[in-house]
Amino acid sequence: MDRSSSLTPPNKKRRSSRLNATPLRKQPMRSCRRRATEVNDQEDFSLAAAVLIQLLIFGQVISSVISTSACLDERIESKILSLPKEIMVNILILLPADVLYDIMRYLCFQWYKIICDPVFIKAHLRRSSAAGLFIQYEKAPYNSFYVDTGMRDCKVMRINFQISCQVWASCDGLVLISDRCDRSILYIANPITKQQVTLPPFKWSRDGYYFALARARSTGEYKVVGTYKENNGFYCGILNVGKDRTWRTVDTQHISEDMQRIFKYPPQSTGGYVYWAIRMWSNLLTLDVEAEVLLEFPVPKPDMLGWEIWYMAMGNFLGCMFWDFKAVLVGVLDFEVLVLADPKTGEWKNRYKFDLNGKREMISLSLFKEAYPQTRLDLQPVAWVNNGEVLVCTTYDRRCKSYIAHNVETGETYSFDLYKKNNHPFWCPHVNSLASLDLPK
Repeated sequence: MDRSSSLTPPNKKRRSSRLNATPLRKQPMRSCRRRATEVNDQEDFSLAAAVLIQLLIFGQVISSVISTSACLDERIESKILSLPKEIMVNILILLPADVLYDIMRYLCFQWYKIICDPVFIKAHLRRSSAAGLFIQYEKAPYNSFYVDTGMRDCKVMRINFQISCQVWASCDGLVLISDRCDRSILYIANPITKQQVTLPPFKWSRDGYYFALARARSTGEYKVVGTYKENNGFYCGILNVGKDRTWRTVDTQHISEDMQRIFKYPPQSTGGYVYWAIRMWSNLLTLDVEAEVLLEFPVPKPDMLGWEIWYMAMGNFLGCMFWDFKAVLVGVLDFEVLVLADPKTGEWKNRYKFDLNGKREMISLSLFKEAYPQTRLDLQPVAWVNNGEVLVCTTYDRRCKSYIAHNVETGETYSFDLYKKNNHPFWCPHVNSLASLDLPK
């Protein structure tokens, strides 16, 4: 597989010589002087910790400092280096992945070693598992955005990585993309580290439909799943990233021909499974990417006739949301949410039952401003983010540029704007991370 260049460490030799020139404190001879030294050491320790905390708070603006100073002040750096490694790790792990990669690893060689350590990268990924929203526009200039919905106000960040290809899925901060003209050319990229891996060609390129990316639960291996049509039949292929040189076909002999037609529709992946769950279908398919086994289960039924059903990933589970679509149009916003608790048995469990009736005016103003009638709320669910606690919606009207995010746990609702006129975006839960396919499993 073709791989981009790896991380380039800062100038260790230059920094080490500068640190060695720092004068050492003389050894105290008397107990009173020793106590005074201990106090000074504690003050130095506190100063170093305070500096790191300030870097944590103001990490987003450190780039402006770097433009005027190539490195940290010697005194500050020496204090920081006096901190135990565990404290530095616990503080650095709180920073966003883009700040760590673009800024912090260049400030200190010891920080560079910590940030590039596979153990730290995995720990940072686990802490950042509350995914935000990835948005990729399908027309030039193909702008990409990451929306952090973890705070009261949504934070929209442009992704500084040009993705002019078709985006299919996201897993652990890695994005699966393909060439827009030739679907047989597939890549996995990390928009934060700019690393990109080219996959073996999809051998059923002319009749390829959709792709998904998932990580096996126990082995940690990443696998890509693709569906295709051959001889009037529909099939599923799989590739073990980093091991397989060619695609393999998943066994579908136990799946009926009528059910195999579900491969014509886009799948969803989360928690080590790939799901094909489509509105108006009575059954769904699940693929355990570790065992590479397909299973078929019935879908849940709504309590009320005529309710719409929408499937979306909710954290590590597949979510199923019911609502009365006709009632939503006139402003009655009642929702019921279930999750597929056990993908091996098909067991569904109730997750949420909530309404947005008290927020109708706020939603109308956020989505339609004053140019649209507030009596019609044509909501379009986008994704569940923050481990399935926040529901993001927009409207089917492409002239609208606004989104709303409702936290079901806290009851807070907020909005953000992104221009999308005549440019349909791709949405999926996403987390900014330092994950790499080069990491040991």
